[in-house]
Amino acid sequence: MASRQEVIAGLMQSEEKFTTDIDRYKIILDGFAPVLRRIVVVRPPAESPAPDYIVKDWVGTEIPVRTDRESSPHGSNWVLAREAIYGLKAKGSEDAAQWWEDFYSVEAALDLSNIKADENPSYLANVDFLGFDDEWVEPASEGK
Repeated sequence: MASRQEVIAGLMQSEEKFTTDIDRYKIILDGFAPVLRRIVVVRPPAESPAPDYIVKDWVGTEIPVRTDRESSPHGSNWVLAREAIYGLKAKGSEDAAQWWEDFYSVEAALDLSNIKADENPSYLANVDFLGFDDEWVEPASEGK
């Protein structure tokens, strides 16, 4: 089982930290941080930088969890932002997915002066985590 720090360290050693190809991203992750379980969001997260109409789109989104619960504060389900955004896209919530893509591009430009956000818009979403508290999610059904 991997901690959030181990997942980030693994991504930092790979050029895939800059990829926009979700399949390549998942292949790299599976090599050192396999999916432990899948969750589905059943209630909108209480705290978010996103506007309410975007936050509501999390409901029904299935997301893989790659970190062990012991490494997560407060028993939260920590998921990679890139995979959460992909979950929004897979469920057809393109506007919400685009909002998060834009959010991470802006955050990267503001927070990471050594990363050129216009050249690497996926970087921060690829290495950042979003936390979903237990009361917001349920285990995803088997076979998905």
